[in-house]
Amino acid sequence: MKILLVFLACLTIGTVAVGQNLETIRGQKPVTLHGDLSLRTMFYQASGIPNRRQPFSYVLSGSPTLSIYGISVPLSFILSEQERSFRQPFNQFGMSPTYKWITLHAGYRNVSFSPFTLDGYTMLGGGFELHPGKWQVGFMYGRLNRAVVANQLNGDLQPISFSRKGLAGKIGYGNDTSFVALSFIKAKDDPNSIAFKSIDSIGVTPAENLAVSLGGRIGIGAYWYAEADAALSLYTANTVSSSKIDSTIANVPTSVLSLMTINASTDASRAYRAVVGYRHKTFGLSLQYRRIDPNYQSMGAYFFQNDLENYTLNPMFVLWSGKFRFNGSMGIQRDNLSGRKQATARRFIGSASASATFTERFGIDLAYSNFATTQTPVAIKFNDSLRVAQTTQNFSITPHYFIIGSQYSHVFTLSLNQMVLNDLSVFGAQRNINSSNAFLNYQFTIVPTGLNLFCGFTYVRLNTAALAAGNQGITFGGGKAFLNKKLSLRLTNSILQNTQGKARSMLFTHGLSGNYRNGKKHQFNLLVNYINNRGNAETQALGGYPQYNEWRGELGYSFGF
Repeated sequence: MKILLVFLACLTIGTVAVGQNLETIRGQKPVTLHGDLSLRTMFYQASGIPNRRQPFSYVLSGSPTLSIYGISVPLSFILSEQERSFRQPFNQFGMSPTYKWITLHAGYRNVSFSPFTLDGYTMLGGGFELHPGKWQVGFMYGRLNRAVVANQLNGDLQPISFSRKGLAGKIGYGNDTSFVALSFIKAKDDPNSIAFKSIDSIGVTPAENLAVSLGGRIGIGAYWYAEADAALSLYTANTVSSSKIDSTIANVPTSVLSLMTINASTDASRAYRAVVGYRHKTFGLSLQYRRIDPNYQSMGAYFFQNDLENYTLNPMFVLWSGKFRFNGSMGIQRDNLSGRKQATARRFIGSASASATFTERFGIDLAYSNFATTQTPVAIKFNDSLRVAQTTQNFSITPHYFIIGSQYSHVFTLSLNQMVLNDLSVFGAQRNINSSNAFLNYQFTIVPTGLNLFCGFTYVRLNTAALAAGNQGITFGGGKAFLNKKLSLRLTNSILQNTQGKARSMLFTHGLSGNYRNGKKHQFNLLVNYINNRGNAETQALGGYPQYNEWRGELGYSFGF
């Protein structure tokens, strides 16, 4: 790693110094600035229930781009008032100037090197990405998490965390069709960033992580391709743990011991992904394999669904000059890769979606998914109540009909969805779920005046062994443009009847939104929303809301330059 960092640093010094093409400077404008700025203010008031947000808040954001002699410097920032008990404003500033094949990063940035190492995690720091010819070189260093000492016992929602810093790098070679890349991330928590006498008393321990990934893609001919990624992660959950291990017995190389803390809380895990496929304009087929070990983690990614292995076959085809399209996926999935669980769950995963355009006015969209799960024991003693056999089916159909004219237009849309979960285990009947949704919408537009009216019907029903709940109602409103389409107003109303067992309540919602655009640079936005819930004591006893009123408002201004 040390050799790699020195190599990257030397490469940066050598390339940035000669990166600017002096022959094109005379043809570039010295300084240009464009982008947008926006200010939003939010208002809130409620009666009958506790406030669900602060009475007043604001957000100031912008994304200006500065160009100096053809070198683009995109900037971004956010200023907002987050009303928490420790009253910590949320501030973010960042920029990524680019010149030809050189990109620099500074401030809050979201950079991705690979799906198993650094993958879009927000980092406060600096770095670069270089693309000279077929080479790809990247490096980032900064803070991944800031120290937070908020007390959750007093209602603070921000989780306690240590200050975490890390560095990540990538080096690759190739083009869009075929390439290979090596990436890594090394991050560590600072145990002294939180002033607690006993770290164990807060239930959070300082951690450390080293993850390395090798991946690539090969294009075979015009239509065939193969992709693969393999990663290894060493994750120490508690760097201050007194439980040590014998590195000679555990076969831990000395080079690894010099890179990170290894003790009894260290876990080594792997992740793999491979795809082989064929892709044409009218037909495609791919076979994908994915395996992520239990407890696989990377401090450069937010979440991994681990302890899973699956094989999937993914077909797609287009017929009748694009009037019919089909996409599907089917495969098998299992967990308990380490064999340490009492049971292993196996699932059949399948889904398909299709769209057909019969005429210029009429079309239909279809979607279906079927997931079957079986759980079998791997231990001698196994409770029959833990045996699992489930099937989940979801089907939706959405026909639509359009009548588009120079004076009037009509749009009809119907959406039907059915979800059924059947539990075939010992106590399965108690866990069966049946859900039905139906939405019918119609919109009428007078094209010359810009007036549009809409109405819709909603039906939602959820049935379980313990409770039947749902809602049904109507939505209606309209909108119109004024002042040569500079000003647009829209009014939305809905009346819903909520049912929960034998309890009934009515929910009335009214919203007004407006938009005024003055030229290409100035835009004003207005949003007012009112909710009136007419609940009762019976509804509240079943976990619903009592009778309450709630106002939400927003006023915004944006400026483009």
